[in-house]
Amino acid sequence: MKVLFITDGEIENPASGSEQVAFQQATGLAARGAEVCALSRRGGAAEPALRRTVEGVREMVLSAPVSDPGRFFLSLFRQLPGAFTELQGDRPFSAAVVHQPVGYCVLATLGRMRKLPLLYVFHSPWQEEYAEKRAGSDGKNAAGRARAGMEGFAVRRAAKVVTLSRYMADKVTGLHGVPEKRIVINPGGADHKRFAPLTDREAVKARLNLPPGAVHLVTVRNLEPRMGLFNLLSAMAVLNAESPGLFHLTIGGSGPLREGLLSRVRELNLAGAVTVAGFIPAGLLADYLGAADFFVLPTEKLEGFGLVTPEAMACGTPVLGTPVGGTREILSSFDGRLLFRDAGSAAMAAGIKQAADRIFFDREAYAALRSRCREHVEKNYSWPRHVSTLWQELLTATGNRHGSR
Repeated sequence: MKVLFITDGEIENPASGSEQVAFQQATGLAARGAEVCALSRRGGAAEPALRRTVEGVREMVLSAPVSDPGRFFLSLFRQLPGAFTELQGDRPFSAAVVHQPVGYCVLATLGRMRKLPLLYVFHSPWQEEYAEKRAGSDGKNAAGRARAGMEGFAVRRAAKVVTLSRYMADKVTGLHGVPEKRIVINPGGADHKRFAPLTDREAVKARLNLPPGAVHLVTVRNLEPRMGLFNLLSAMAVLNAESPGLFHLTIGGSGPLREGLLSRVRELNLAGAVTVAGFIPAGLLADYLGAADFFVLPTEKLEGFGLVTPEAMACGTPVLGTPVGGTREILSSFDGRLLFRDAGSAAMAAGIKQAADRIFFDREAYAALRSRCREHVEKNYSWPRHVSTLWQELLTATGNRHGSR
């Protein structure tokens, strides 16, 4: 089977949960014997295409200036046909797995993919994400409508729409009228080898300069408005006022809110209680997740799945999360005590304090919870099972002509 992936981010060095899912799917299919190619994209001025092989996946990375819509689409219309032809070569693609609609819409408009069996991976509604990134926008302006239109075009032409949660399955049905029979709910999976319990958590805490004696909270997010990070800082202010020095929060990630978060830390006098660590490299992520006493997921809206939740749990670290989207599904099936009452700062502060009082300070109960976290992920959120489900759907979409390898 020869499969084409179309993604927004790059396959190599995924920087977000959705990019990590694309990486897992593409490299996982390659490991099963499929010939996998990827058309991916990065922002910036148009440059010559970057060609490389990533764990058996032949990737071509195009660049286009996202800040200028006219030049952006002109660049893609110029680059994509040649890139598609080069990757396809003399052996046609069997199917495509699409993680974003733009590249697919351009190629389909040019007649390159109309008959190719398609699986569309619906991470979240593009129009709503666009609106959330722009305060005061409802996403119904011309740009928002264009995003919804392109997404709907791709979704309606897919043999199956793959979502990582029931929450997103309901979203795609409500927005685009996709019937249940065309939806596959395929939860994301953690890499159990990369994300595993640390043998000496205290030594890793010291290496990461986490202050001794505190309950260590970690969150790793794109620094965007819907992620709820300002609410989490307000919760930290409450906890720090009640119990100075007891809790320490590390915020990992990059994005447009970084300076605003640093400013809020100063305003709330949280310099000793909160560290804004910036982007955490892939090689250090498992250390941060494993060293944490609790991982916190403070999302306010549109949490399609939250791959970092099973990744933290695979490290043995309990996750405290807001009852939003996929987080509710993951945590309610494991231990409802770990879900905050709502996404507000008061609920977060209360939930963190209760988790410390009821679980963390009972060392036997806490150790048992860490073991259960790992077991739950191994049973329910494995990378191989996620890839296996995708593989079976590809076989079905292509009429099972290629058989299983």
